[in-house]
Amino acid sequence: MDKNKQKQEMKTSNYVGLLVVVTLIVVLAGGFASYKLAKSTLHLNRIVAKKSVAKKTLDNNVVAAKSLVDSYAKVSSRKTFLEDALPDTPDFPAFGNAVEVVASTTGAQLLSVTSGLGQGSSVASASGTIPMAVAIKASTSYANLERFLAGLEASARPIHIGSIDFNGTNTQLDVTINALTYYQAADSFKIGKEPVK
Repeated sequence: MDKNKQKQEMKTSNYVGLLVVVTLIVVLAGGFASYKLAKSTLHLNRIVAKKSVAKKTLDNNVVAAKSLVDSYAKVSSRKTFLEDALPDTPDFPAFGNAVEVVASTTGAQLLSVTSGLGQGSSVASASGTIPMAVAIKASTSYANLERFLAGLEASARPIHIGSIDFNGTNTQLDVTINALTYYQAADSFKIGKEPVK
């Protein structure tokens, strides 16, 4: 009977050992699965939070876009004027052509138009416009000089005259006009993707 009792105790002992090993494996597997589940849940919560922020931003942009469309509609009749007045590049050749047209229609002889670009004139002002220094040299009479200045003042491109130097007679003046014109850098929108970690 001792042998049967020993066999029975051995069986029980093996059964308990096997049960302990299986329990440990189940506990470890459950712990690992819980860790992975918690990590995945936290990651998904971060994604949901970022998507919520992105949705709020898009909603704000939709409201702002409606306001922008309304504002654009108010100035759409003056769109060409606004585009010509503040180009998104210095566009010095077009400025020179505009001054040449003003000179020819006012009886002035345009001698030269030079730009001060690259000489510290590209610092943006508080309004976002960037000044470009220009020097305009012309030969004209006093009466035509008045018309020439009025033509510059009425041009689509804004011109701020800083100084006028002239010499000669009432009928033959050599004129140098130092002025600023402006341009505004084009706006851009940055759209990107942000990985959630």
